[in-house]
Amino acid sequence: MVEDKIYKESTRDANQLNIYILFAMAVISILTEILNEINIFNLDKVVMRVTISIVFVIFLTPYLVHFIADHIMHKNPGILYNEKFKYGLLIPTFIGIGIITIILSYQAIILLALPPLMAAQYKTNKKLIIIAIIVSLVMVPITMYGGFFFGLPDRNLLKTIISEEEQMDLSKRVELATASRMFEISYHYMLPRLLCVGLVDVLTFCIFSRNEKMLNSQIKLSEEASNEMKKRNLMQSRVIEDLAAVIETRDSETGGHITRTKTYVNMILNQMKKDDKYKAILTDDYIMDITNSAPLHDVGKIAITDRILLKPGRLDREEFEEMKKHSSKGGEMIKNIFSNLEDEKLSKISYEIALYHHEKWDGSGYPKGIKGEEIPLPARVMAVADVYDAITSKRVYKDSIPPEEAFEIIVEGSGTHFDPDIIKNVILIKKDLIDYVNNHRKE
Repeated sequence: MVEDKIYKESTRDANQLNIYILFAMAVISILTEILNEINIFNLDKVVMRVTISIVFVIFLTPYLVHFIADHIMHKNPGILYNEKFKYGLLIPTFIGIGIITIILSYQAIILLALPPLMAAQYKTNKKLIIIAIIVSLVMVPITMYGGFFFGLPDRNLLKTIISEEEQMDLSKRVELATASRMFEISYHYMLPRLLCVGLVDVLTFCIFSRNEKMLNSQIKLSEEASNEMKKRNLMQSRVIEDLAAVIETRDSETGGHITRTKTYVNMILNQMKKDDKYKAILTDDYIMDITNSAPLHDVGKIAITDRILLKPGRLDREEFEEMKKHSSKGGEMIKNIFSNLEDEKLSKISYEIALYHHEKWDGSGYPKGIKGEEIPLPARVMAVADVYDAITSKRVYKDSIPPEEAFEIIVEGSGTHFDPDIIKNVILIKKDLIDYVNNHRKE
């Protein structure tokens, strides 16, 4: 899993860089056309305009595909994560450079070293870079001779032995293509450039091999770290499970409450993750930590006497005040229990849930009486799950409320008891929450 994640991120980064390279090539091609218009290069203007227009479209197309897919259509995952997209970057690069070299000037042959450099960005695909190197080397003679027969007149290749009018006639060029002339072109023009492109390709392959080794080392270290993290999470989960088991032995009704509220918390968080407001905050790891901490919200009840905790009826005012202390006691217990664990993040979340899950949005809750977003997000979510389960569950002193009616009570508490933004997301999973209660009762 770690290897897959690193590979996907590496592919995304490589695609991103190569898109920028092609975009830069498109811009440079336009600048070249502008320079030719003011007679810097002195190439045939009509041919130059047509050629550059075609090349510009070829180089720019991958960027437009990325922009439309990822920024307009908001594809998830983005096209940059698509493994096949790299072919949509490398092939246009070869085509564009080939056109420039054949039609405009054989001097651009050195650009054929660029596609292997782009292929080298894909650190785990050795086959791809080998293919790119082979294609770049094969294209050197193809573009050289292609330029001789079909390109704009180049005095270095055609010399001055025929007039410019004759140079525009393909049959005249064919007449010049004698064995000695082809050998001269190969020896004086193609071979040096083939060696230059080949040298750059060799250096590129060496860099790729080094990057591949570094990536493999990174994957190995990441896997080792991941395994250590799994062991630590397992230990923490066991601590949470043991504490939850202790709570359940004190109060059998609370045991079912722990399981159900954990499920509700997870359902609410996964819906909130789709909300733009919480998308960046609620990562998969954060959701997992909040969900795993949810069973500890009532851990402070361990410190409440059986006379109050197990009373078969409603609590009087004095007893209720004593029961309310379970939040503060729970926070203290979490601090003490988790003090030796290295995961400060999980410890903080568990502490916030245990201490603040009875706080209310309007500040009328307990134990601190804080309000609004002063209440930590995990506790605000836990508050909804806790109340929803409490009113849909039967107790010795009350009957359960139908889930449809209970849901309306939750919605009515928006802005007073509960965070309005959380309730907006809860409304979107109304059916799921109601179905869960009904199915649980059938069981």
